[in-house]
Amino acid sequence: MPIRYKRPLLRSVILISLIFFFTGCATMDPPEPTVRPDLAPIPSTEPRPAPVPPNASLKDIKDILRMNRSKENLGLEEKVFNECDIGVSNRQNSGCYDWHLTVINFQLLCRNSSGTVQNLAAQDMRPLRNRHLQWRLGRVPGQTQMDREGYGQISALTPSSPRNHYLRLTSGDNFLRMSASSVRFIVVPEDWC
Repeated sequence: MPIRYKRPLLRSVILISLIFFFTGCATMDPPEPTVRPDLAPIPSTEPRPAPVPPNASLKDIKDILRMNRSKENLGLEEKVFNECDIGVSNRQNSGCYDWHLTVINFQLLCRNSSGTVQNLAAQDMRPLRNRHLQWRLGRVPGQTQMDREGYGQISALTPSSPRNHYLRLTSGDNFLRMSASSVRFIVVPEDWC
Protein backbone atom coordinates (compact mmCIF):
# COMPACT_ATOMS: atom_id res chain seq x y z
CA MET A 1 0.00 0.00 0.00
CA PRO A 2 2.65 2.56 0.70
CA ILE A 3 3.83 2.43 -2.92
CA ARG A 4 0.33 3.03 -4.27
CA TYR A 5 -0.09 5.99 -1.95
CA LYS A 6 3.13 7.75 -3.12
CA ARG A 7 2.35 7.55 -6.86
CA PRO A 8 -0.85 9.60 -6.77
CA LEU A 9 0.89 12.17 -4.61
CA LEU A 10 3.77 12.40 -7.05
CA ARG A 11 1.33 12.70 -9.97
CA SER A 12 -0.52 15.50 -8.18
CA VAL A 13 2.69 17.45 -7.48
CA ILE A 14 3.83 17.13 -11.11
CA LEU A 15 0.39 18.08 -12.41
CA ILE A 16 0.15 21.14 -10.16
CA SER A 17 3.71 22.19 -11.11
CA LEU A 18 2.89 21.94 -14.80
CA ILE A 19 -0.30 23.95 -14.33
CA PHE A 20 1.62 26.73 -12.53
CA PHE A 21 4.37 26.65 -15.13
CA PHE A 22 2.05 26.99 -18.11
CA THR A 23 -0.22 29.58 -16.52
CA GLY A 24 2.80 31.61 -15.43
CA CYS A 25 4.19 31.67 -18.98
CA ALA A 26 0.83 32.50 -20.50
CA THR A 27 0.04 35.43 -18.22
CA MET A 28 -1.02 38.53 -20.17
CA ASP A 29 0.72 41.88 -19.81
CA PRO A 30 -1.31 44.41 -17.88
CA PRO A 31 -3.17 46.83 -20.14
CA GLU A 32 -1.66 50.23 -20.84
CA PRO A 33 -3.16 52.91 -18.63
CA THR A 34 -5.37 55.24 -20.58
CA VAL A 35 -5.27 58.96 -20.03
CA ARG A 36 -8.28 61.03 -20.76
CA PRO A 37 -7.38 63.91 -23.09
CA ASP A 38 -9.12 66.41 -20.85
CA LEU A 39 -6.91 65.34 -17.91
CA ALA A 40 -3.62 64.96 -19.81
CA PRO A 41 -0.85 67.30 -18.67
CA ILE A 42 -0.41 70.32 -20.92
CA PRO A 43 3.19 70.95 -21.98
CA SER A 44 4.55 74.28 -20.86
CA THR A 45 4.67 76.88 -23.62
CA GLU A 46 6.29 79.51 -21.42
CA PRO A 47 9.83 80.20 -22.55
CA ARG A 48 12.60 79.98 -20.01
CA PRO A 49 13.38 83.47 -18.77
CA ALA A 50 16.42 85.04 -20.40
CA PRO A 51 19.47 85.23 -18.16
CA VAL A 52 20.32 88.63 -16.72
CA PRO A 53 23.77 89.88 -17.82
CA PRO A 54 26.61 89.68 -15.28
CA ASN A 55 27.12 92.36 -12.63
CA ALA A 56 30.18 93.86 -14.25
CA SER A 57 30.89 96.38 -16.98
CA LEU A 58 32.03 95.26 -20.42
CA LYS A 59 35.35 96.97 -19.73
CA ASP A 60 35.85 94.92 -16.55
CA ILE A 61 34.93 91.67 -18.29
CA LYS A 62 37.27 92.51 -21.20
CA ASP A 63 40.06 93.11 -18.66
CA ILE A 64 39.40 89.81 -16.87
CA LEU A 65 39.32 87.85 -20.16
CA ARG A 66 42.28 89.78 -21.64
CA MET A 67 40.25 90.92 -24.64
CA ASN A 68 41.70 94.44 -24.83
CA ARG A 69 42.98 94.49 -28.38
CA SER A 70 44.95 97.02 -30.37
CA LYS A 71 42.70 99.00 -32.71
CA GLU A 72 44.80 97.83 -35.68
CA ASN A 73 43.98 94.19 -34.83
CA LEU A 74 40.92 94.15 -37.09
CA GLY A 75 38.11 91.61 -37.16
CA LEU A 76 35.95 89.64 -34.77
CA GLU A 77 37.21 87.85 -31.69
CA GLU A 78 35.04 86.15 -29.10
CA LYS A 79 35.47 84.25 -25.86
CA VAL A 80 32.97 82.09 -24.07
CA PHE A 81 33.02 82.29 -20.29
CA ASN A 82 30.96 81.13 -17.34
CA GLU A 83 29.88 84.05 -15.19
CA CYS A 84 30.53 82.16 -11.95
CA ASP A 85 34.04 81.09 -13.01
CA ILE A 86 35.23 84.68 -13.35
CA GLY A 87 33.26 86.03 -10.38
CA VAL A 88 30.73 88.26 -12.14
CA SER A 89 27.53 86.24 -11.68
CA ASN A 90 24.24 88.04 -11.35
CA ARG A 91 22.18 87.09 -8.30
CA GLN A 92 18.95 87.45 -10.29
CA ASN A 93 19.88 84.35 -12.29
CA SER A 94 18.91 80.96 -10.90
CA GLY A 95 22.27 79.47 -11.83
CA CYS A 96 25.52 80.11 -13.63
CA TYR A 97 25.33 80.90 -17.33
CA ASP A 98 27.79 80.84 -20.21
CA TRP A 99 28.20 84.14 -22.05
CA HIS A 100 29.92 85.18 -25.28
CA LEU A 101 32.03 88.31 -25.17
CA THR A 102 32.48 89.53 -28.74
CA VAL A 103 34.87 92.31 -29.74
CA ILE A 104 34.93 93.59 -33.33
CA ASN A 105 37.60 96.07 -34.42
CA PHE A 106 37.11 97.78 -37.77
CA GLN A 107 38.21 100.76 -39.83
CA LEU A 108 35.63 102.75 -41.77
CA LEU A 109 36.85 104.68 -44.82
CA CYS A 110 34.96 106.93 -47.23
CA ARG A 111 35.81 106.70 -50.93
CA ASN A 112 36.10 109.85 -53.03
CA SER A 113 34.35 108.30 -56.02
CA SER A 114 30.72 107.36 -56.52
CA GLY A 115 29.27 104.13 -57.84
CA THR A 116 30.80 100.68 -57.55
CA VAL A 117 34.59 100.71 -57.50
CA GLN A 118 36.68 97.57 -57.27
CA ASN A 119 40.21 98.93 -57.00
CA LEU A 120 40.87 101.94 -54.79
CA ALA A 121 44.19 103.50 -53.89
CA ALA A 122 44.84 104.82 -50.38
CA GLN A 123 44.72 108.41 -51.66
CA ASP A 124 41.15 107.76 -52.93
CA MET A 125 39.89 107.14 -49.38
CA ARG A 126 39.72 109.03 -46.11
CA PRO A 127 38.72 107.86 -42.63
CA LEU A 128 35.34 108.59 -41.08
CA ARG A 129 36.62 110.72 -38.20
CA ASN A 130 35.31 111.34 -34.70
CA ARG A 131 31.77 110.25 -35.39
CA HIS A 132 29.28 108.33 -33.26
CA LEU A 133 27.87 105.26 -34.99
CA GLN A 134 24.85 103.26 -33.90
CA TRP A 135 25.22 99.51 -34.31
CA ARG A 136 23.12 96.39 -33.99
CA LEU A 137 24.75 92.96 -33.76
CA GLY A 138 21.95 90.44 -34.18
CA ARG A 139 19.47 91.73 -31.61
CA VAL A 140 22.01 93.58 -29.45
CA PRO A 141 22.16 97.36 -30.01
CA GLY A 142 24.90 99.80 -29.05
CA GLN A 143 27.00 102.73 -30.16
CA THR A 144 30.67 103.37 -30.78
CA GLN A 145 32.88 106.41 -31.22
CA MET A 146 35.16 106.45 -34.26
CA ASP A 147 38.63 107.87 -33.68
CA ARG A 148 40.51 110.34 -35.93
CA GLU A 149 41.88 107.48 -38.07
CA GLY A 150 38.45 105.90 -38.66
CA TYR A 151 38.91 103.01 -36.22
CA GLY A 152 36.00 101.78 -34.14
CA GLN A 153 35.29 98.93 -31.76
CA ILE A 154 32.11 97.03 -30.97
CA SER A 155 31.88 95.05 -27.73
CA ALA A 156 28.83 92.88 -27.05
CA LEU A 157 27.82 90.41 -24.36
CA THR A 158 25.38 87.76 -25.60
CA PRO A 159 24.08 84.37 -24.40
CA SER A 160 24.96 82.78 -27.78
CA SER A 161 27.55 83.46 -30.44
CA PRO A 162 26.80 86.37 -32.78
CA ARG A 163 29.50 85.22 -35.22
CA ASN A 164 26.94 84.25 -37.88
CA HIS A 165 24.69 87.26 -37.31
CA TYR A 166 24.60 90.48 -39.26
CA LEU A 167 26.11 93.73 -38.08
CA ARG A 168 24.25 96.91 -38.96
CA LEU A 169 26.08 100.25 -38.76
CA THR A 170 24.13 103.51 -38.93
CA SER A 171 25.32 107.10 -39.28
CA GLY A 172 22.49 109.60 -39.74
CA ASP A 173 20.42 108.43 -42.72
CA ASN A 174 23.14 106.07 -43.94
CA PHE A 175 23.40 102.45 -42.93
CA LEU A 176 25.09 99.25 -44.02
CA ARG A 177 24.61 95.63 -43.11
CA MET A 178 27.22 92.88 -43.34
CA SER A 179 28.16 89.55 -41.79
CA ALA A 180 29.76 90.14 -38.38
CA SER A 181 32.54 87.64 -39.07
CA SER A 182 33.66 89.54 -42.21
CA VAL A 183 33.96 93.03 -40.66
CA ARG A 184 37.48 94.51 -40.99
CA PHE A 185 37.95 97.36 -43.46
CA ILE A 186 34.70 99.00 -44.49
CA VAL A 187 34.62 101.33 -47.46
CA VAL A 188 31.50 103.50 -47.83
CA PRO A 189 30.40 106.25 -50.24
CA GLU A 190 31.46 109.88 -49.73
CA ASP A 191 28.11 110.94 -48.25
CA TRP A 192 28.99 109.06 -45.04
CA CYS A 193 31.80 111.54 -44.37
